[in-house]
Amino acid sequence: MRFLSLLLVVIFYNSPSFSQEKTLNGSPDFHPKQGIVMSIDGDLWHGISKRKDQTKVEWSALTSGLADDRSPKWFPDGQKILFASNRSGKFQLYTYDLKEGKIDFWLPGDQHQSAPDIANNGTVVWVKDIGPKASVWIKEKDQEARELSPEPGSKYSPAIHPDGQQVLYVLEKGRSQQLLSRPLKGKSTTVSTQNRPELPVWSNKGDRIIYTSRAGKGALWLTDAKGSFQNQVYTGKYQASWASGDDQLAITPLRERGPYHNGDQDVKGLRYLELPYAKSSGFSFIKAPQLPTRQVVQKVEVPEVPIIAQIQNQFQEVTTHLDVKYQKAPMESQTQWENLKSSYQKKLSNIKDLEEGERLIYQMLQEKPFLRVEKKGASAVSSAH
Repeated sequence: MRFLSLLLVVIFYNSPSFSQEKTLNGSPDFHPKQGIVMSIDGDLWHGISKRKDQTKVEWSALTSGLADDRSPKWFPDGQKILFASNRSGKFQLYTYDLKEGKIDFWLPGDQHQSAPDIANNGTVVWVKDIGPKASVWIKEKDQEARELSPEPGSKYSPAIHPDGQQVLYVLEKGRSQQLLSRPLKGKSTTVSTQNRPELPVWSNKGDRIIYTSRAGKGALWLTDAKGSFQNQVYTGKYQASWASGDDQLAITPLRERGPYHNGDQDVKGLRYLELPYAKSSGFSFIKAPQLPTRQVVQKVEVPEVPIIAQIQNQFQEVTTHLDVKYQKAPMESQTQWENLKSSYQKKLSNIKDLEEGERLIYQMLQEKPFLRVEKKGASAVSSAH
């Protein structure tokens, strides 16, 4: 069962402050009274609509500058916004006071902290650290923060049930990627092992779950808390969020993975920090799917892209991104980069599995030449800067 009645409204084209070059980072978050908050080109924007369908929105910028502010989430009272930002160097969680326009640390830490989500009772979940050490943490009201996901593997994309008693997250271990659900007290259960699930979101009533799959052409899938069915509801590589009222989904198109950041991710997965970036400058609404009337549901198989093609696509994205940077590098670095790129392109043609290909791309990134020439008497400048 598919819902293809796409409402062709690109939301923030309604504001003359935006242009075609603006890029939406992740999905918007909706509050029933305070409107919409989202990250655009690394800045937080707030939109208020007087129309129920939210197609006419008045926008105002909340943050600006060099910092990358992303993943904004409303606190239940609508007075503050929780978001991730690298304004202190590494990604940490901050609050934005809507009335005072003030930004404060929410819960400072030594590791990267990102991808927050908030329940109606104020309980917060988020991701701490990156790569294979990434884990899901939780903080209930008036209690100390604690790790929620003790199993081995990389954990990310947390989504807390509106009642604050259950958390969805993705567990990636080796080539396995599954969507798990864990009560605040108890063991995790599997919701889905199909379609390489990621970016789950609860409906506002907590009766439905939408998650993203990038396999093949990509798709949005519908399931419930028990994972008793898996229904494909929309085709394409999108990230979804529930609009107020649960009758619509806001969908944001995703780009392919990469380019990757040195040191951010482990060999298995090379996942860039925290969230995918949108490949276009808007989001659209589609009709939200309802739960099926029967539990026997035909599953739609999403064809897997061949391993060689997947790795070639990743390699092309990474090298295209770096080609632009090396155009401004010294000639010696340009030559070294071309030779390195050529050698790894040959190695990638003989890979046996996806993990081997990702390991080779990671190794190439570690070996790439400096973008700047080291000056005598000064410390070397890393190519990652």
